[in-house]
Amino acid sequence: MKNLRLIGALFLVATGAIYGVELLAAGSRGQWYIAIHLILTLLMLAAAYHARKLLQGGWTFILCVGIAARLLVAGVSPFTTHDVQRYLFDGRMVLESVDPYLNAPDVETYQALYDEGFHVAPEHRKYPTIYPPLALSVFTLCASAGPVGGFWLWKALITIASILSLWLIAQVLREREKQSWLVWLALSPLAILEVGVGAHVDALAMLGVSILGWGLHRGHLWATSLGLSFGILSKIIPAWLILAAWPKPNLRKAFAGAILLTLVAYGSAIALGFSPLGSLLEFARVWRFGSVLGSLLAIFDMAQHTFFYLFATLLGWMILTQRFKNHAPEKLLALIFAWGLATSPVLFPWYALSLLPLLALSPSGILIGWTSALPFTYEVIDAFDQSGVWAPSIWPQIVLVLSAVLGMVMDGINEREAVLGGHGQSHNSTNTE
Repeated sequence: MKNLRLIGALFLVATGAIYGVELLAAGSRGQWYIAIHLILTLLMLAAAYHARKLLQGGWTFILCVGIAARLLVAGVSPFTTHDVQRYLFDGRMVLESVDPYLNAPDVETYQALYDEGFHVAPEHRKYPTIYPPLALSVFTLCASAGPVGGFWLWKALITIASILSLWLIAQVLREREKQSWLVWLALSPLAILEVGVGAHVDALAMLGVSILGWGLHRGHLWATSLGLSFGILSKIIPAWLILAAWPKPNLRKAFAGAILLTLVAYGSAIALGFSPLGSLLEFARVWRFGSVLGSLLAIFDMAQHTFFYLFATLLGWMILTQRFKNHAPEKLLALIFAWGLATSPVLFPWYALSLLPLLALSPSGILIGWTSALPFTYEVIDAFDQSGVWAPSIWPQIVLVLSAVLGMVMDGINEREAVLGGHGQSHNSTNTE
């Protein structure tokens, strides 16, 4: 417990160091952000090692450190992204009775909104919004408080969502007597920094997936349906989870309910005069970033062909559903969701926030390694801040692959120990029970 307390203290100190990175000149913050993320990842792994035989006090300590870290970074400005500016601008457009799904936020047309203090980064101005109806509703609520008040209201809401996600997963793990697995969410640098620094809407989607996981554990069909629908209506990405319902009869009814709730929400948005798809299809067709598959396709000048990404996704879906159909539903959900992200043409680090609750419920070395390496793609922001040129390097994707391979090796070792009766399940075993 003494070592765990030291790790927790160091974790909070390293987390607080992000305020120092915020003060650095543009062009150097990306590399220091990556450095802090790496330090936090190592501390998370150290905590996981010491948490293998956790007593009640130790489990509570990890929960408290996780909550404290989330509160600690709530005051950081989002220097890694401009997304939160777009959220508020979209909400302000709704307040002006303008459909942000049809109208791009160009300066000439909406100069009055820019004059109020609302802003959209130049690279985003030619695209209408892509965010689902529930997210847009929250953006509108925050925008009603003004550009400054709205920002802090948004930060407060997503911080609360992040803490609620942690609390729900902690309850499930406590009831399953798997408290040591809480470290993978409580001390996840991705969960802490992408919400506290990036202020991404994916925090709401993460809460939806946490509700889904809680509902599965308790056997509450309504909670599972509500959680998945909440996630999809916050950020469309959790829709990948629907693919996992095919081999799991107990998921089919719940996910059918989620689909129905989602369609009702979209239908309501259409009835109110919105066109809720926005530029989503154009985004999928045009944008490319962070995809290892995209980099491989680029070698053959095929990265812009969406068909190849869909083919890879469906092929992996068939393999994973066959391989893991008899495993716990959380494991199948996590793997299918992760595969959907990995084969997507666009993969920003915060997209994986919705994966983290499932990862805590069914830890996997390959997913821990892969998600821990995602923020290395932030190397691109230093050059972009200096020159305005978006030119990602290839080395972060190499790190992604190597981290996933290392995790795969660890999974193999853990499975072998379980079969041979060595140590049974370890803290990052690929098996849930």
